[in-house]
Amino acid sequence: MKYINLFPTVISSTILEDISKNEIKDYIKFLNKEEGWSKDQNSNGYYTENPMVLNKPIFSKLKNNILNLSKEYFKNLGFIDHNFRICNSWGNLVNKNEGIPPHFHRNSLISGCFYLSPNNSNIYFENPLEKKWLFSMEKEKRNNNNLKKPQTWDEYGITPKQNQLIFFPSWLPHIVSKSGVDKRISISFNIIPKGLIGAPSSFINL
Repeated sequence: MKYINLFPTVISSTILEDISKNEIKDYIKFLNKEEGWSKDQNSNGYYTENPMVLNKPIFSKLKNNILNLSKEYFKNLGFIDHNFRICNSWGNLVNKNEGIPPHFHRNSLISGCFYLSPNNSNIYFENPLEKKWLFSMEKEKRNNNNLKKPQTWDEYGITPKQNQLIFFPSWLPHIVSKSGVDKRISISFNIIPKGLIGAPSSFINL
């Protein structure tokens, strides 16, 4: 029989080669000394109190990279070109044996994360369609190397590398598994369109 995988959920990932190791060190130093960390009550991790860290001059190069690549991501999804902006951004710090529980990002169109640490625990994206089944049935265990049967997956995991940038739909539930190292540092962000959006009968001005 022929099988058609309809309406995929698209995640995008790339390595930002133009961000040097010295710049990464400067980013980490800035987050540790200039921003500081607050405990996240909903997880074992920490976050920066500043909700707009990418607006700091030190991150201007990274911010431009994110915005330029987000346009490519939106184009791949079929969106007509709009002006996009980062509506909020923050640093994350997770220590050994800490993790972040399942969550999604409200009031956003797409979200993403840039990884500063050389060693990172996995980020897992949960299959939102699983909850639509009326029966709870056992499924075959997924082989991470088997990319030909995404319809069998309950979740998809990525082990991020240093300098890796990931985009995903903001509604997509995801979880950060327990870290095997101290000071796993990353920068998360949310992106929304800017200006007049929609059809004439349903305009919204963002």
